[in-house]
Amino acid sequence: MYQDIRFSLRVMRRNTGFTAMLVLMLALGVGLNTAVFCWLQTIVLQRLNPVKGSAAAFVNTPPLSPGGTFSGTAEIEEHAMAANENRLVSFIIASPGYFSVLRIPVLLGRDFTDADNATRPSVAVINQTMARRYWPGLDPVGRRFLMAVGIAPLDTFTVIGVAADGKYNSLNEPPTPLVYFTYPQRPIASLYMNLLVRTRGDPRALISVVQQQIHALDRSVEPLVLQTLDAYTEPAFVPVRVASSLLTILGAASLLLAALGLYGVMAYAVAQRQQEIGIRMALGAQMRDTAALVLKHGLGLAAGGAMLGLSLALLLTRVLTHFLYGVSPRDPLTFAAAVLLLIQVAAVASYVPARRAMRVDPMRVLRNE
Repeated sequence: MYQDIRFSLRVMRRNTGFTAMLVLMLALGVGLNTAVFCWLQTIVLQRLNPVKGSAAAFVNTPPLSPGGTFSGTAEIEEHAMAANENRLVSFIIASPGYFSVLRIPVLLGRDFTDADNATRPSVAVINQTMARRYWPGLDPVGRRFLMAVGIAPLDTFTVIGVAADGKYNSLNEPPTPLVYFTYPQRPIASLYMNLLVRTRGDPRALISVVQQQIHALDRSVEPLVLQTLDAYTEPAFVPVRVASSLLTILGAASLLLAALGLYGVMAYAVAQRQQEIGIRMALGAQMRDTAALVLKHGLGLAAGGAMLGLSLALLLTRVLTHFLYGVSPRDPLTFAAAVLLLIQVAAVASYVPARRAMRVDPMRVLRNE
């Protein structure tokens, strides 16, 4: 059960590689081409950035979107691709400021800037996994690769930065190579684009302001989605939360049944050994010695059960691997805490029978004999 609790706490922390709190998301139903993007880039963002200290950026696919990220085939210079090596690399297209809005650290190199436009050489920011996979032990900044993004022809990109890994499609996905491209250089045909606005306070308070700024430009443009990014990504956490709640309930029920079973065994053992306990007390045994005898017996049973359960748990950890998020299936701290918790429960379950043994009247026992 302790592992289930740790699992729940990890889920609540939401270690996804980005910060969704205080971010407002709008999906705008406009065709994304160079002219539309330039209009929104130069006017909408300029109007929103000064509002209440907010910062804004565009992205084609917000993190943890139901549809997932797009992908393309990459050819890496200075890296010999094996025949069976997966060449697909996920990509996200974002405007300058995207990493700042989502608090994604750029670990090497630099972020996109307004100077990275359609007239300049094509650039890209990659994540840590892609850097480690294709340029292990090397500085990836300045390296080049070829990739066809969307319906655009094959193009050569220069790596200008390395961003921290994150969760892009699901919480349980393994580390995935991913490339970030900038909107001015990669305008793709799309039915909508997503505008992310970070605020200093409650982002819901900015909804009316954002709508006014957009309507001031064009009253025909209506957001298809207008909600906080925290709420948008919430469905991604539903499966792990359900699994967490279910495992916690089952763990608590198992612990309760174990405590009741141990209590029943110890109560029965005390009833069967009343004659022995009475004779011991008649011969001068102290009450604390009698209680210690019962507690020792109960803790011995619990220790044996814990060792057996620990052995079985180590054999069955592979079954739980897909249900765990941020917790190792064989985490030694988890197993140690579980054993200690079981011992403590066993001590509490044995306490009542131990007190009952302390109250045995030796004279009554001897008379009955």
